[in-house]
Parts: sequence; C-alpha cells; structure tokens
Amino acid sequence: MAATHQSIVIRLVIAQICVHGTMSGLRMAAPLLALRVGYDAMSVGLLLALFGLAQLFLALPIGRYADRHGSRKLIVMAASASAISLLVLGIWPVFEVACFAAVMNGAAAGTAMISVQRHAGQLSTDHHEMKKIFSWIAVAPTLSNFFGPLLAGVLIDAFDFQITFLVLCGVPPIAVIALRGLTEPAQRPRPAEDQLYRGSPFTLLKSSALRRLLIVNLAISAGWDVLSFMLPLRGHDLGLSASAIGMVLASVAIAATASRLMMPWVFRRAHDMWIVYVSMVITGVLFCFVPLASSAIWLGCLSALLGAFLGSVQPLIMSVLHKMTPPHRQGEALGLRTMSIYISSITIPILSGTIGAAVGTVAVFLLVGAVIGATSRVARSLID
Repeated sequence: MAATHQSIVIRLVIAQICVHGTMSGLRMAAPLLALRVGYDAMSVGLLLALFGLAQLFLALPIGRYADRHGSRKLIVMAASASAISLLVLGIWPVFEVACFAAVMNGAAAGTAMISVQRHAGQLSTDHHEMKKIFSWIAVAPTLSNFFGPLLAGVLIDAFDFQITFLVLCGVPPIAVIALRGLTEPAQRPRPAEDQLYRGSPFTLLKSSALRRLLIVNLAISAGWDVLSFMLPLRGHDLGLSASAIGMVLASVAIAATASRLMMPWVFRRAHDMWIVYVSMVITGVLFCFVPLASSAIWLGCLSALLGAFLGSVQPLIMSVLHKMTPPHRQGEALGLRTMSIYISSITIPILSGTIGAAVGTVAVFLLVGAVIGATSRVARSLID
C-alpha cells in the first residue's frame, strides 16, 4: 500500500471507529438500561431493531450523495447526529429517548460506513491493493465493537447510565478532527455506454453475481446481529456484570480484528470466495455450540471463534463488490449492501426476541447456524 494511501486509510479507520464505536457502546448499554427498568426481551428486540430503521431508507440516498459530493461532509453530519442524540440521552436517560438515540446512532454509523468504504474504494484500481486497503478498513468495525461495549460496560459499572451516555457523546467529534483537510480522490471517467448500470440503484441487481453476493452478505449480517442481540441477553441470564458482558462482546471484536489483519497473507494463498465459503460452513457449526456455554469464559471463547470466521468475510465481500461495479456507482452499490445489512438489523432482533420468548434461545442459535450453513452454497457458486 502506498504511503499516501496508508495515511488516508488510517484517518478513515479512526473516523469510523469514533462513530461506529459510539453506536456499539449504545447498542450494548441501551438493552441493559431497558432490562434494568423492567422491559422484557421483546421490547429489547424492538429497541435494537431501531438501530437499523433509518438506514433502511437512507442507505441508497447516502450512496448516491457520496458518488456526487464525496465522503467528508457525510461523516461530519453523521458525527454531529450521534453526539447530539447521546447528549439528549445523557440528560434524559429513559427508554423513549434511548429509542430516539438508537435511530440516530444507527443512521450515523451506516452513513459513516458507506462514506468510508466508498472513499477507500476510490483510492486504488489494482484489485490486490484494494483487498489490502479493505482489510485495513474492515478493522474499523471490529475495533469499534471492542472499544464501544468495553467502554460502556466499564462506565456503567463505575458510574451510571447517565454518565456513560454523556461520555460517549464526546467521542464522535473526534472523527471530524481526524478527517480535517481530507480531499476526495480524483474522479474516474464514466463509461459512455453502460446499459446494465444505468438508472435506479436497483438496476444494479440485474447482475446475477451481485444479487448472490448480497444474499451472502445478508446471511453474514444475520450472524452478527444474532451475536449482538443474544450475547447480552445470555450474559444477563447467567448473571454476568455489565463489564463481563462487555468483555464477551469485546472478545468477538478482538478475534475479528486479528482475522482481518491476517487477510492479506491469506489472500495470496486462496480464492476470495473459497475463504467466504469455508468461513460460513464453520460459522454455521459454531452457532450450534453457543447455547451450551454456561460461563463467561466459554461464552467468550465461542464468541471469539465466531468473530474470527465472521470477521474474515467482510473485506472480501467489499473488494468483490467494488470489482463487480463501475467506479461511478460504487456508492450506490455500497448503499444496497448497507440496506441489506440494516434489513437484518431490524428483522433479526425482532425475530430472535419472538422465537426466543416462544421456544427458547437455543432455537435461535440453531436456526441462524442452519441459515448461514445453507447460504454457504451461494458463496460457493461465486467461485470462478
């Protein structure tokens, strides 16, 4: 990776960590606040679903805006929305305001993700270098999922929810500082004739390969959302403290970060979609063992393994997605991908809460394991 690109990538990673990490901290703290004041698992599921509500409608417009106007303005707006909503929640730490903060921080995290990934994708035309860049960019969400829950858990145990939210509201503005002076990459010329990718963003779905890639992405997103939703509930059932639950979630992030840092070495030895296929098969099996964990150590170990295999997939999906789409519509393609992620973020907590309340949490883990295992066949069909 060129030195100038490396500097830009580091700044992009810092910016996304600040916005996404704040959302991850709130995503861990808000359910605990709801449970502590007497709300049930179904209410917690609805609260977590709100993190994906705004991006379900905003992802495509944000992708188009990024294609036309660049990334920095969007990240500034995202950081501002995140900080303001957490300030309000810090002043009034009640369930209704937590719902408002969930919507705003979900929108902010999605906006930052699209903006950062689109900017990173414009830095290089070489596919090998692009995979290296996305391996670094993919570290941002995993570090965020380590930093956010851990910080929130420690603050809750040391102080209270109100102080936690007020501290978190000071993190997103760091993203704006990190991107000061950032310039947009030079625009590449648009093709004169491009019938397949002309018009609405949904015309991108005319590509069979892109449709299958988005199905794989949706299955992986479902796995992440089940982990995010069910692990705090499982920890609460086991009587773990907020710090212990934060450490379990942090183990997922650490393992995912490690696997993504190893990806450039793996890239040279295996086909992109073979790695995705194998990771999905192993992930499906591991999900079946998570309900058997009865202590923080075993829960953390199994969660870390899931984080490692789920985490290895994202940089590959992003690099393949950029290879499939023309440069001037990569923001829209990322918008489609983000929309599929947030469809999962909305539906999976509600379905998990409903199924868990009806037949128990074991069924939730077994079901998502079966879905990911079955979808691995779609990933295998994308192997050249």
